[in-house]
Amino acid sequence: MPKEALVKTLEKLLEPVSGKSVYLTANDLLAVWDFFDIDHDGVLLAEEYELFVRILGEILKTVFPNYGRTLLPDLITAAINPGLPYQIGIDEISHLLNEEERFLLVFRKLSNIQSSFDFMKVWREFDTDGNGILDRKELQTFLSKLLSKSTVPVTHEKIEEFASLILKFFDVNSDGQLQICEMSKLLPTKNNILANTTLKEISEAELDRIFDFYDQDHSGVIENEEFEGLVKDLLDSAKKNYDTKELDEFKDILLKQWDENSDGKISKSELKLLLLHSRSM
Repeated sequence: MPKEALVKTLEKLLEPVSGKSVYLTANDLLAVWDFFDIDHDGVLLAEEYELFVRILGEILKTVFPNYGRTLLPDLITAAINPGLPYQIGIDEISHLLNEEERFLLVFRKLSNIQSSFDFMKVWREFDTDGNGILDRKELQTFLSKLLSKSTVPVTHEKIEEFASLILKFFDVNSDGQLQICEMSKLLPTKNNILANTTLKEISEAELDRIFDFYDQDHSGVIENEEFEGLVKDLLDSAKKNYDTKELDEFKDILLKQWDENSDGKISKSELKLLLLHSRSM
């Protein structure tokens, strides 16, 4: 259970009472939500809702003993549609987030980018001219496809509005375009397996786990988009800002150094050497 995220969410729920300011991110809320929303329908209903309230109540009692347990239902009720008692939707509880984080929440739920290779597929598809950035037109095309998954019809005007908000929040250098590192903030991958891995020493079991994660087609080697995903995860772990040119250059360097048989693919033994070396990045 994501206890840290649950505590942070509860702190935000208690903010009106405690006066304590807590910054809650879209990732914090999704970590909580995905744990309770067992059927992934975007609503906590019946047993899901009861579990949500019960566990938050237990945390309230143990972590925040100065607040009465009876406060919790009132705080939760503030986020519930009065016509639909004993259930709560993620859109309703998203009021805990600021404008930028609410926007991130919507896109991360709709996009469902699960891994770095998923991200790279999206990037390569919509960077149609291959210049390493998404201009406004490419961004709008991207949004049209992304939001086509939504059950609510999205107009062209809404697409333009979303594009403007994305550039407002994530175009760090204000050039009216999105670089790959800026896009990563909009659609961060949920499973950067290297982010929580200690690379100083890698056991055989851990190496197997990492290799199997990137070897998506189970071919026995990491290649093409699989390797691009690995390179992206390494860069994301090492630096905040980079462009597609740096990603491609880093990919070439890694292949040159660690692809011992020069077949353009990374075997398990080559991956171990690569990861051990990358700890010094």
